[in-house]
Amino acid sequence: MLESPFVAAVRSLQRKYPSCLTYESRQSARLILNASPVGGRFGDAELAAFSPLAAALVAVDLSNTAVTDQSAGVLAAMKNLRVLRLANTRVTHATVRQISSLSALESLSLFKTAVTSDALPAFERLPALRRVYVEGTGIRKDASMSPAVRAKLQFAVSESPAPNEAAKMSPSSR
Repeated sequence: MLESPFVAAVRSLQRKYPSCLTYESRQSARLILNASPVGGRFGDAELAAFSPLAAALVAVDLSNTAVTDQSAGVLAAMKNLRVLRLANTRVTHATVRQISSLSALESLSLFKTAVTSDALPAFERLPALRRVYVEGTGIRKDASMSPAVRAKLQFAVSESPAPNEAAKMSPSSR
């Protein structure tokens, strides 16, 4: 039996990056990418390899990887993305601007990135966005922003992702 190009791409990337790419559930074709265990060995070129699966990715954790603003276009193509974790990467407000078209994005982690208040207008354009984790960024609590954006920002570590958001990244929670 021939496998579809989608299944072939998933299998190929699962072989290349063991334990990084999983299905959201056994009954779903939606995918979760967690590259954080790979760390600095996972960068822009490695993320680009996942481009053929962009429409199927619903949660992506790139925390502690070498991803930069060069990956903004790849991220912006992930139109069904609900959770994006970019903590401790080399992204800036340029990436946030480019991903502001992700209408399904609910949770965005930018801990310890070079993102500044220049990203605030982009948060306005994300209709489903509920939480943006910004501790350790250049976004200050006293920055000028709309009340709607202010309500989404989480500045303290103690305001970490709610358990239901963390569960979205864990395939064992399915």
